[in-house]
Amino acid sequence: MKRLIISVLKFITRPFVRLSFLHYEEIVRRHKIRASKRLFKISKGEVFAGPYKGLRIPQQLGFNSNDLGSILIGEYEKPIQRFLNTDEGWDLFIQLGSGFGINVVGMVFSGKAKKAIGFELDTKMHAIAHDFAVENEVQEVEFFGAISKENILRSSMSWNSKSTLLLCDVEGFEFELFDEDVMSALDHTTIIVEIHEFPSGGGQTNNLIKRAQKYFFVEVIDHYTRELTRVPLLDSIHDDLRFLLLSEGRPMLMQYLILNPRSISH
Repeated sequence: MKRLIISVLKFITRPFVRLSFLHYEEIVRRHKIRASKRLFKISKGEVFAGPYKGLRIPQQLGFNSNDLGSILIGEYEKPIQRFLNTDEGWDLFIQLGSGFGINVVGMVFSGKAKKAIGFELDTKMHAIAHDFAVENEVQEVEFFGAISKENILRSSMSWNSKSTLLLCDVEGFEFELFDEDVMSALDHTTIIVEIHEFPSGGGQTNNLIKRAQKYFFVEVIDHYTRELTRVPLLDSIHDDLRFLLLSEGRPMLMQYLILNPRSISH
């Protein structure tokens, strides 16, 4: 009888537990938007630290972005900033999955790249990215639609150089895109691949690493949790909200692959 009662109670309360968790996520999201709005107002929409310091974020981007807070603080994609923010810079920066163009515009704005190209599947982002570049008086940028293997192979003659950095953020398409042909065609290019393999992925990351090792030295970097160093502009914001601003809303611990060409001596 006791077992039956426990089973019934579990059955009855399960939907409420699920709803409570969803309610918690919604509360967190709303607090994060609130913190981002406040930070946008305090900073006047300008990045105030990091490699893109001084970059102006257009208000029409809205406040629902998971990334806005970390962008304004200068902590966006912190684990790979050391590759973006090199002293020598890059002749060409390419991003596959460029969103509204934060890295494409930011790399040229900061002087870390002479020219930048972005590919983005979501066509609604193209006009925003263009306006973003105009807002910051950045000219040496181009934006195109979805990337494909054929695009890469056609462009590889002009892209494949030790002075080119390619950043890939294509939501899981990386496992199909970076096949043997593409790896070979870009064997002089430094490549950063954001990995989107979830528990059901079946070892796709390991397979990608094995393909890459023929042409590249491979380094795996975790998208770690950052410590919030003191930023004077954030002194008036509650501790909890300040830490929320660091979050990029990722569903789990994610990783990057850093591919350094074997063909180039380091």
